[in-house]
Amino acid sequence: MADLLTEPLAYAVVVLGATGTVLLSRAMRRGRVDSVVGVLSVVEVVVPGLVGLVLLGDRVRSGWAALLVVGWALTLAGTVLLARPGTRAASPA
Repeated sequence: MADLLTEPLAYAVVVLGATGTVLLSRAMRRGRVDSVVGVLSVVEVVVPGLVGLVLLGDRVRSGWAALLVVGWALTLAGTVLLARPGTRAASPA
């Protein structure tokens, strides 16, 4: 337990987790829940993947780079469309 208390990354996890929770709750109060959760779901997957590739030296399996680029492009396009204001589908009468 003493090792955990002297580990800076443990404090980073706590601070960033609390910050993320506060920012998510603020976004849900100000925006539509479907857009906020949709963007959050994408960011939770794409950002760690990019960090792994750019900073941690992860590699894409041979022959899969083109599929990765297409997948990220489609994901980004879908996220932008979802996050745009006024894109809510009309509710049935």
